[in-house]
Amino acid sequence: MFGEVVSLNMNKLITREKNMSRKSFQLVLICLLTTAFAPFAKAGTINVLSLDASRSLVSFTSNSGYSVLRSDLLNPSKFGPDGIVKEQIIFLPAVTGITEDTLASADIFFWLASSAKPSNAELELLHSFVSAGGGLFVFGNSINDFAATFNAMPGGIHGGAWLNATITDGFSPIATGPFGSLSPGATFQVPYHGYLADVGPNGKAAINDGGPGVLGATFEVGSGRAVLIGDEEIFLSSYPGVPAAPLLSETSRSIFLNSVAYLATPAPIPEPATTLLLSTGIASLACTKLRRRKK
Repeated sequence: MFGEVVSLNMNKLITREKNMSRKSFQLVLICLLTTAFAPFAKAGTINVLSLDASRSLVSFTSNSGYSVLRSDLLNPSKFGPDGIVKEQIIFLPAVTGITEDTLASADIFFWLASSAKPSNAELELLHSFVSAGGGLFVFGNSINDFAATFNAMPGGIHGGAWLNATITDGFSPIATGPFGSLSPGATFQVPYHGYLADVGPNGKAAINDGGPGVLGATFEVGSGRAVLIGDEEIFLSSYPGVPAAPLLSETSRSIFLNSVAYLATPAPIPEPATTLLLSTGIASLACTKLRRRKK
């Protein structure tokens, strides 16, 4: 009689352990699948803020020279719930300067071709903005005004003959991203521009200006990111009022869109196949462990 009771209790314990194992396995599997596909289901909005025409020589939101790139950013097949990048771009009303209030609703700040240098207070606010998870995209000859903010070494201004800027890091997120891949050695023309001498400990150089300096680089500070590119003309599809050939090319267009995508998605996005393979592998291990327990 006593043996039967012990046997019955043991069977109950084994059954309970198997049920708990199944539930644990199911929970693990759900977590894995959620982790695998959550980045691709995510959709939100990215508020982009920039300087207005009173402060910027070429306003991004109003100047016709940036109409092509504005259309790209507002194209739902590129940025939006059903787009390549799941976040929708929204342009906030342009501002005359940077304050805590103006940055409060922004996710990314565009700084380009300013008619006045950023003040020390503005630089401090932008550094805090990036450190807290914001994105900063500087594209203009004034790139050196931001060098010290990100522990980079300022270079200078190249005002001579046009140079062939060269991609130096094909793995950089601004060279290879959702909107195209540029191999090391790929070139495009760049006119009068600013360049950095060195990117420092927080930066990674991506584009050489064809001379002695760094034309484009990425920076990661705190939980945010910044992209610094030393020219704004390479992104212009036209020169309003100026009889000159536009400089926007498929190469510079790809760099611009990859830069915005990089800033819009601060969390690393795993490759679908890699994530699924990892999830499947871990799930298989869990299945094997469960089968062994059943035996």
